[in-house]
Amino acid sequence: MSDPVLSELTAELTKAKSARSEAEARAKSAREMMKAGSADALPDVPIQTVSTGTLQLMVALRNHDALRRARLDVPAYAELRARADFFCPHLFCLGGVTKQGQTFARDFGLPPDAMEDPFTGSATGGMAAFLWRYGLLDKPTFTAEQGHWLGRPGQATVEVIGPRDDIETVKVGGGAATIMRGELIL
Repeated sequence: MSDPVLSELTAELTKAKSARSEAEARAKSAREMMKAGSADALPDVPIQTVSTGTLQLMVALRNHDALRRARLDVPAYAELRARADFFCPHLFCLGGVTKQGQTFARDFGLPPDAMEDPFTGSATGGMAAFLWRYGLLDKPTFTAEQGHWLGRPGQATVEVIGPRDDIETVKVGGGAATIMRGELIL
């Protein structure tokens, strides 16, 4: 093997090791921030920042019990968010809390934001792309649920457009309720 080829392979291997180390560090920080153990994470699924408009940290958990146990360590979250590339963490598991749902999620904020969003379409869109990309969904259409444990149940019909390795767009739709009205004068 020639020296340039060997150098190129060594550089690629170093890059891959670095990416793996960064992913492992991100996963550890996310688990610490959410006070969740590695046993709660869905095996062989990365913790990754995804965006369909707003950068969200996608954290796939094993089940509803793991999702219910998730608690936000505010100081750890504030520290991670200050140096990270995401707006908020979106924790989810497969299986809804109703017969119609295929997923259930929780989306955490940082004061002065809401501590937990009852339903977020932007994070649901990112979650859909993530689930489709990593083969966690059999079909590109599903019903997502969020907010039931907050007493503000939300449900959306979601459709991922495009093949798993080249997603074109994600559609998220459903009912909504106005909870606040206001006027902004600039």
